[in-house]
Amino acid sequence: MRNISIQTTQHVSIDYKLATLQWRLYAFIIDALIIAFGIFIYYQTVLQISNSLYAMLPMFGWIWCYSLLFEVLLRGRTPGKMALSIRAVRADGQETGFTEYFLRWVFRSVDIWGSFGAIGALMISGTARMQRLGDLLADTVVISTESGDRVDLSSLFQLRTEQNYQVSYPQVK
Repeated sequence: MRNISIQTTQHVSIDYKLATLQWRLYAFIIDALIIAFGIFIYYQTVLQISNSLYAMLPMFGWIWCYSLLFEVLLRGRTPGKMALSIRAVRADGQETGFTEYFLRWVFRSVDIWGSFGAIGALMISGTARMQRLGDLLADTVVISTESGDRVDLSSLFQLRTEQNYQVSYPQVK
């Protein structure tokens, strides 16, 4: 798995693992299932009552704006990305704003929908920072936010404490 070092606005470099094509695909599938479930619920409730063309507009808005809406509200995450602990961030460490999310969303139609995912998959596999076209234009990367430093209950029980331990700070005078 490739890494990227992002320098924050406080001039601190943080190393992140880049999200692989596989994890991004899994997140996409989870999001597609959520969209399908939303359409099913909407169809069962609203469209059963009204067969009007206008009643279908919110459903198309849900399908079309799902990723933009969630990435803006959840700061670079959709529910699928949240489930897999990945998110879209700016590659230069600045705060990701609406413009970046909007660029990613606009070029999603080329990367994913226009080519059945082929352009996006080729770009992610072929670029150094694993970016699709929307990521390149928005200067964003998709990173893994999961930390490998996990503490479980069994490791806490293995800690040993000394009864007479004295805290000392030798560098402080």
